[in-house]
Amino acid sequence: MSSFLTCLTVFVLVLTVGFTAPSHADMLVIESNVPEYPAGTHLPDDVEKWLKLPANCFIRVLILPSNVTRIFEGPKLQRPKGGTRGINRSEC
Repeated sequence: MSSFLTCLTVFVLVLTVGFTAPSHADMLVIESNVPEYPAGTHLPDDVEKWLKLPANCFIRVLILPSNVTRIFEGPKLQRPKGGTRGINRSEC
């Protein structure tokens, strides 16, 4: 009886370990001024390789499962001297 339980335990462990997929860090957009990436969009973990943002655009993502936030920004355009302060988050 004990050898049966041992074999069953080993079988269950092999199935559990064998079928678990490696974890990937998904990203959830939590703030954005880019129409292609509205808040709530899920992005894959290799987004840095292919993400191209227009000038003065940004997206803020929540990296899961670590719950760390990160901001991706497009190229900055020169603003006129004496212009506005900070980032205009409504326009891209």
